[in-house]
Amino acid sequence: MTEAPGTALPENGRQREDIGPLIEEFTQTDGTYYRRTFERIGGSPRFVWIFHPWAALLGPVWYGARGLWNAAIPFLLVETFAFIQMARGLFGNLATDAYARVAQVEATLALRKKQLEAARAANADNVDVFERTVKSLEAAIGGIRREAAEIEQGAIWVALSGVAMLLLFKAAEGFWANRALEKRFSEWLSNRKIASGVTLRRTLL
Repeated sequence: MTEAPGTALPENGRQREDIGPLIEEFTQTDGTYYRRTFERIGGSPRFVWIFHPWAALLGPVWYGARGLWNAAIPFLLVETFAFIQMARGLFGNLATDAYARVAQVEATLALRKKQLEAARAANADNVDVFERTVKSLEAAIGGIRREAAEIEQGAIWVALSGVAMLLLFKAAEGFWANRALEKRFSEWLSNRKIASGVTLRRTLL
């Protein structure tokens, strides 16, 4: 099998045995898993679809603990957005603006009704104008209330969109994890100052 350009893993079996301890030193955990996984990635010129369940479950925490900040931060941002969408749909009052408009129109309607009563009492010529205004405002209130009800009913779809985005991001985190770590291993072979393994400090960050 032809080796992918820039891969850290050599083709020769003897060299693979030599590099195995380096993989274990770099990863510090699950050495056998990563040796097998890195060999698959390094031995293919194409993207290898290997899912890492812990990376998917922990997301940015896993990437941060491994020092893969160029992936941890973007994943943190998109996950946060997905959680915000879910919170908005489940707990947020999306119809707040609509109900505020209802309150404003109701205040105007109350004023116009008083003016209508005064005009009728005075037998004024503009009674019909106030009547049309009152009917128009009442219709507007009904329309805004229906709009608010539709917004509230659509809140579940906002929440579901957040769930769908989160699942998509989790899948991306799971499939990208091994590729990102193998690339970091290649860099680590040339520069041992690059972060390796898993540290509590990076996890807490």
